[in-house]
Amino acid sequence: MRPQPKIPVVAAPEVTAIAVETTVTESDLLRKELTEQKDLNLRLAADFENFKRRSRQEVETRAAAQKESFIHELLPSLDNLERALASGATPRISEVSSGCGDDSAAIALVASPAWH
Repeated sequence: MRPQPKIPVVAAPEVTAIAVETTVTESDLLRKELTEQKDLNLRLAADFENFKRRSRQEVETRAAAQKESFIHELLPSLDNLERALASGATPRISEVSSGCGDDSAAIALVASPAWH
């Protein structure tokens, strides 16, 4: 017996085409999925930046509203103090201190409508 020569096995053209097509299709699917994930990542990053910006604006707006409220509450007392200082009247010590020993009574007296 003589040895038979080995014949290389070549796949049929249809099988090779299907294998290449499958590989291309998988590659295309993976590229498409990667593109979608990148797009999603960019959108999430943009959404987060917008969230941070809105949060910062809300904090600033809230702080401004609190300052404005405080100023509106303080203005009548400041007006009364200005009127008291402009009138030149000097309150009696007993009215100012009232035995409290602190400035709260003086502030209350100046803030009261009795000064104007």
